[in-house]
Amino acid sequence: MIFHKITKSEANMIRHTITFFLLLLLLSASPTDASQEDQLMRFIESTAKKRQADRVSNPDVTEGPDPWADASSFSHLPTRCPIPLASAKAADKITALPGQPPRVNFDQYAGYVTVNEEYGRELFYYFVEAPYEAASKPLILWLNGGPGCSSLGYGAMMELGPFRVNPDGKTLRRNKHAWNNRKLLSGAGF
Repeated sequence: MIFHKITKSEANMIRHTITFFLLLLLLSASPTDASQEDQLMRFIESTAKKRQADRVSNPDVTEGPDPWADASSFSHLPTRCPIPLASAKAADKITALPGQPPRVNFDQYAGYVTVNEEYGRELFYYFVEAPYEAASKPLILWLNGGPGCSSLGYGAMMELGPFRVNPDGKTLRRNKHAWNNRKLLSGAGF
C-alpha cells in the first residue's frame, strides 16, 4: 500500500465532511415540531456561522466575502412549489415497479426536482414511504454519486431500498432490512 501525507486542505475537507454528516444524522434523529423549511433555514444558518468562524481562524482560507455566511444568499430560491402538491404527488406515484411483488404496504414515488430552471438542471428522486405510520416517521435524504444510476441500481436495489433484485434479474423481492421500515426514504441518482 502506498500512503501519502494529507495536506491541510484535505484534512479540512475531511473534517467538514464528517461534521456535515454528523449534523445531518443529528437533525434526522431529533424530534421537532418545526416545519421542514424552518429546519432547513436553521441548518443553513448554523453551517454559515461555522464556515465564517473557520474562515476567521484558518489563515489558509482566502479572504473575501463568504456567500454561505448569509442565509439571504438563498433568497432567490423558491420556497413554495409552483404547482399544487396534490397534482405533483399523484403524477409521481409509482403503481408498481416491473417485477415488484404484489400487495406491498407502502407508497413509492419517482420524478424530477428542478434545481436550475435556466440551465435545465434536475435531480431524479425515488421516494419510499414507511409501511406503517408514515406521517410520524422522519425523512432520510440519501445521496450518492457514481456512473449512471448507481444510486438507484446499486443503493436502492442492492443495499437499503425496499426491494432486492432476484437472481433472474427480472423480478423483485422484499428487503426485510430496508430503511423505509423505520424511516421515510428519499434517494437521488444522477
